[in-house]
Amino acid sequence: MNRTFLKLLFLVLLITLIIPLPANAADFHDARVADISDRKYEPAVIDLLDSASRSIIISMYILKPSTAPVALLVKDLNEALQRGVKVEIYLNTRFQSDSDFELGGSLKTLQKSGAILYLVSSHRLLHDKLIIVDERFVIEGSVNWSVSALKNNYESAVIIDSPELAREKLTRMRNFLLVGQEEDDKRPDRPVVKPELPDILRIPRALLEEKQFLSRMLTSQDERAITAYLLLIAESARQGHDEFFLDLEDFAGELRMPATWTDTARRRQVIKTLKKLSSRYRLIKADFTHGKDAWIKLEKIPGGTFIVDSGIFAPDYLAGISSSAKAVLLIDALLEDQGSDIEDFSRIDLCRRFYIQPRQFHKGLDELHSPPTP
Repeated sequence: MNRTFLKLLFLVLLITLIIPLPANAADFHDARVADISDRKYEPAVIDLLDSASRSIIISMYILKPSTAPVALLVKDLNEALQRGVKVEIYLNTRFQSDSDFELGGSLKTLQKSGAILYLVSSHRLLHDKLIIVDERFVIEGSVNWSVSALKNNYESAVIIDSPELAREKLTRMRNFLLVGQEEDDKRPDRPVVKPELPDILRIPRALLEEKQFLSRMLTSQDERAITAYLLLIAESARQGHDEFFLDLEDFAGELRMPATWTDTARRRQVIKTLKKLSSRYRLIKADFTHGKDAWIKLEKIPGGTFIVDSGIFAPDYLAGISSSAKAVLLIDALLEDQGSDIEDFSRIDLCRRFYIQPRQFHKGLDELHSPPTP
């Protein structure tokens, strides 16, 4: 009996080794999954919308806001907006019947309250029934936002707890072809108008006080890396998160790369710079598997922060001053944040403290103190 069992066990192990993994096994994500089919869908969605703290992104084939059960979901979206949660909705515009598309009423109210509505071009059928909350929770299945789907039909749906899957889904959505973009088939910038920067931003003190960061960039003459990191800090403050999507072509514009370059060349140079910030300086993590977008995560650097006026983060201003001037600006801001002034210290002491070459310090100081060219 034992011998027979061992033979069977050996056979099972052998089969397991022989049968190959699926070709796309590397694309699998670790996740927690719960079934919310049929009548479990609506209360599960309501709970998730009510608990959202950062963002709610919806991509929906049919959304009927005038029907009673959907109106309650739309009300939850309004309440989320009032809490400061970002709400974006991608809407299908291609139907057999015009009556299936509603953009007035509740959706217009949502838009006035700050929600961003994207109309997917009728050249493509958007058949999604997808919700992503806080860039972590994914609800997907067959459920449209209509009375029949929510109250009557047999509908299959799951909720998936997976930041990695949410990231992939968001990237896919951000490449949808939208109304007005049919001619060049290019993805527009999202959002169309970026939120304003807060008046002050916080910079890691270690950027100046540790030799492997700004000092190393100056020594290596990585002008673009310095500018890129400051712009990423600004983007993080603008979005209110340390992790965010970055449009590579848009960022190339902020870095003031030549407009005569092709889009491919500009994206390639942005990727090269972001890889430097990631692998050489360990200031960010960057994921480039999302087409024209990159997923950026700012590394948390121990040692506290200091306050900087957001005015210096304007792309035109950063592009107009040298790396040395940027370094002196940051040093001056750090000292001011600590209750002192750049004139309270000798130039030699400042160069030693912040690992900056005297010639670079004097160059930056002279540049900032020289009168502007008429």
